[in-house]
Amino acid sequence: MDTKIPEGFVQMPTVSPYFKHVGPFYFRKTPESYSMGMVTDAKHIRGGNFVAGGVLFTLSDVAQGHAVATALWPEVEDLRRNQIRLVTVSLNNDCVSSAPINVWIQADVEITKVGTNVCFSRAVIKYNEKVLITSTATYVVRPE
Repeated sequence: MDTKIPEGFVQMPTVSPYFKHVGPFYFRKTPESYSMGMVTDAKHIRGGNFVAGGVLFTLSDVAQGHAVATALWPEVEDLRRNQIRLVTVSLNNDCVSSAPINVWIQADVEITKVGTNVCFSRAVIKYNEKVLITSTATYVVRPE
């Protein structure tokens, strides 16, 4: 199984105990694309030795939220400094398949609209070329 972090991915900084527990998450942002991934391990597995759906849902939300945040504020520290938060108001996931333990899974995110107060995105999570989940999300921008 391939557990190597692909080239160009860096670990997402976080202060969230939940993200620290489920992750670590790694992201790569270019002018043309945004991707986030993680290596599955024993804490992500449920019966049948497959990754739990909740882990995939979490990756979907974290990846899309971080993609939107970095589009709005290229320096994520600006978000914290200005006490602005993105709130997930809708997350729709269609499960197609699952992944085994000790593999790299990756969410490729497209931001479909960035407005003043609301943002929309979609993502596809894959293991190799196998689609695991397709997803759409809506985020509201609000002060702390």
